Amino acid sequence: MNNKPKNNFLSVVMPVYNAEKYLREAMDSVISQSYTQFDFIIVNDGSTDNSENIINSYKDERIHLVSKPNGGVASALNAGILYSESKYIIRFDADDVCLPDRFQDQINFLEQNPEYVLIGGNVIYMDEAGEFLFDFENKSKTHEEIQLNMLGDCPVVHSSICYKRLAVIEAGLYNEFAFTFEDHLLWTRLINIGKFYNSDKYYIKVRFNAASVTLDAKDYDPALIKLKNKALQSQNINEEEGVKIKYLFSKINNQVKKSSFHRLLAKKYLWNNYNPKLARQNVYIALKFQKLNYKTWILLLLSFLPEGFIRLLYKKVKS
Repeated sequence: MNNKPKNNFLSVVMPVYNAEKYLREAMDSVISQSYTQFDFIIVNDGSTDNSENIINSYKDERIHLVSKPNGGVASALNAGILYSESKYIIRFDADDVCLPDRFQDQINFLEQNPEYVLIGGNVIYMDEAGEFLFDFENKSKTHEEIQLNMLGDCPVVHSSICYKRLAVIEAGLYNEFAFTFEDHLLWTRLINIGKFYNSDKYYIKVRFNAASVTLDAKDYDPALIKLKNKALQSQNINEEEGVKIKYLFSKINNQVKKSSFHRLLAKKYLWNNYNPKLARQNVYIALKFQKLNYKTWILLLLSFLPEGFIRLLYKKVKS
C-alpha cells in the first residue's frame, strides 16, 4: 500500500467510519472498474471496528490509507481531497457499490466538456442486505435545471459524483459545520465556478442503512430545517449554527430514529417500487418503536390500496 499519491488525473476519495460490514464489497467495486488509472484514497475517520485491518489486507498499489481522528464525513472528505494531487475526484461511500463503467464515463464527459466542474448520475437504491429497493432518476439534468432547483431538495446525489478538485478547493471545500448537508451547501458555491450535469446513466448502488443519519424529512425539527435553509440561501454556515444543528439532531431519540428510518423505507417500497408486502413489514417495525405515530398508520392504510391509485397519489403529491 502506497503512502504517496501517484496519479495526477483521477482520485477516488472514500471516507470510512466503522464500515466493516460492507467495506470489502465497496472496495472491490472500485478496484474492478473498467477505468484503472487512479489513486484510491481511503480516509479512516477514527474507526473502532475492523475497518482498518480490512483496508490493509488489500495489496493494490493504487490504495492509499489516510488515518485521522473521528471528525465526520466533511472532515474526512476534506482530508482526502487535500491529500490527493489529481485533476478529478470521484466521491464514494464505504457501504455503496460502484457500477463497472462509472469512472470511464464520468471522466470522458468532463474531459470533453471543460466548462463543467461536476457530473452526477442516477442511482439504484438497495436495502441493507443488498436487495433492490428502487431506481432513482434525478429530476434536474441540465445545468440550468440544477441551478434553478438548487435551494430545494439536493439536486445531485452525493455518492454519484465526479468533480474537479481545484474547483472544490476554490469553493472552500466541505463546510464541517453543515452536519448532514455538507454536500448540498458545497454545491451552492461550486455551481458559481462551473457547470453541473446529471447523466441519464446509473453510476452506483446506494445502500439504505439504518446506521446512517437517514431520516424521514417529516421528523426533522422545524428549527433545524430553518437553519439549513438559511445556510443554503447564504451559501455559508458558522460554528454557532452548526452546533445548534447537531444539538437538534441529538434531541431525536433512538426510538424516533428507528421508527423514522423504517417508515422512510416503507415509503420507498410503496411509492418507488410498488411492493406493499415489504412496505407493511417496515411499517410494522416502525410501529414497534412509535406506536402512536399517525403518519405510520396512514402509510399502513395506503399499503392496501391498488398500485394505480398509489401512482396517481404520488404523482399528485410530487407535482
